Amino acid sequence: MRNNPVRKGGAMFGYSLADSLLIELLTVSIILMLQMLYNNIVVFKRKISDNLSVMLIFCIAMTVFDHIWTVNDGRPGAYVINYIGAIGYALSEFIVMQRINRYFLEKLDIKIRSSRVFFLLYHLPLIIIFLLLISTPWAGFIFKTDANNVIIYMPCYYYVFRVLLYLYPVAAMIICIYMWLFKYKTNNEAYKVARSMIIFVVTAVGMYHFQEFILVSITEAYMSMPIALSVPLVLMTTDLNVLSLLKEEKKNAAVGADLETACRIQMDALPINLPAYPAHPNVSLTTYIKTAKEVGGDFYDYFTVDENHVCFLIADVSGKGIPAALFMMTVKTMIKDHAMSSRDTSEIFTTVNRLICESNKSGMFATAWIGIIDTAEMTLQYTNAAHNYPLFAPCGGSYDIIKTKHGLFLAGMNDTIYGYSEIKLNTGDRLLLYTDGITEAHNTNGELYGKERLKEVLGRQKGRFTKDNMENIIADVDKFVGDEPQFDDMTMVMVEIVTI
Repeated sequence: MRNNPVRKGGAMFGYSLADSLLIELLTVSIILMLQMLYNNIVVFKRKISDNLSVMLIFCIAMTVFDHIWTVNDGRPGAYVINYIGAIGYALSEFIVMQRINRYFLEKLDIKIRSSRVFFLLYHLPLIIIFLLLISTPWAGFIFKTDANNVIIYMPCYYYVFRVLLYLYPVAAMIICIYMWLFKYKTNNEAYKVARSMIIFVVTAVGMYHFQEFILVSITEAYMSMPIALSVPLVLMTTDLNVLSLLKEEKKNAAVGADLETACRIQMDALPINLPAYPAHPNVSLTTYIKTAKEVGGDFYDYFTVDENHVCFLIADVSGKGIPAALFMMTVKTMIKDHAMSSRDTSEIFTTVNRLICESNKSGMFATAWIGIIDTAEMTLQYTNAAHNYPLFAPCGGSYDIIKTKHGLFLAGMNDTIYGYSEIKLNTGDRLLLYTDGITEAHNTNGELYGKERLKEVLGRQKGRFTKDNMENIIADVDKFVGDEPQFDDMTMVMVEIVTI
């Protein structure tokens, strides 16, 4: 900002020491603010329409226009470009001051809810200033040039432009001082924001007038607002962005703690009693689950229905994370409730599916497989609701796929009627249920682990099936996957008919 309209020199006559110093400082200011704008958008992930980003953009524009103005002020034949620099500088400066005000009100959570008030405070003054500035070359409301093409300020500049210009930061400053003095005990974040604003204004004003004391000894009073704003603006944006990051980290830590609690609740909801069926020692059951996130959508369950029937099941809910976990808990509870009063697997899934569809506004679904063993007759009745085909090894022999599906996934269509199948069980029979997190695990080349690899590693498991055998399967999957991250939950249920 130039306080003295008289300025000698120019491009035609060479630059004075003050001019050279000013151009160098303006260039450094542009580099500083470009770096901060990059950090703001790329590092801190803010939108380009964010108040802070817009403030930085127009502060850069103001600096560029000031550079143009500095080079061409007093330069013969540069009348048009000199005015462009001056008008662009003044308009950018006004927008910067508005955005400083809006940014700090936003950070202090002060909202202007009335669109009419917002228009009167921000849009109307900007329109008035714009009209005054573009009329300047003809009417000279804010600027005019003398015979040497040096721009001179007019009274309208001091009594209209400058008054409106400084109302915005002054208003924000008053609010910040109030927050700093009276709200620091009840609103710690507002206190820190207010402190940053006060430091910003004090530093900017200090640098602005410091330039006058330095340059006045070299030439006439000559001060630049972009230089005064750039360093405080960089310091302030860094301070507030770091404050925002710390707040986000604190929030993420709280979310992480909640997820850990949710994970414990989810794992506690899965049965852990072993042996699974104390009254039926000839039915051995082993389970394994490894979620891709803190909480997952896979689940299994097993329980005794009555003295002659035991039930086990596995399911895979669509999606990941908390929504899948909540839906999983609902489906698991409903299946168990109906399984305890029915020994018909098709009826269980038909009823549960209808009930879930009635209130499934989220649109989630689950593939599931349920089996009920009649321990007196040693028969297995099962229903497959679009789940992965299980692997069955009769009498401890080789594994084969049971390719039976009895209906659509649960929560697909409310009128789905599920069927069932039955098989006779003998000593040594093994049945593995699993979710697609096992077979669809892929390596860096995009190859799937697949059923054949699963059958191969199962064939190497000798003796009675235990938790160690489950760990061997997962170790083989991990070896195949390599450095590729786990993309889905991995769950297995092994049922084995053993000799008592």
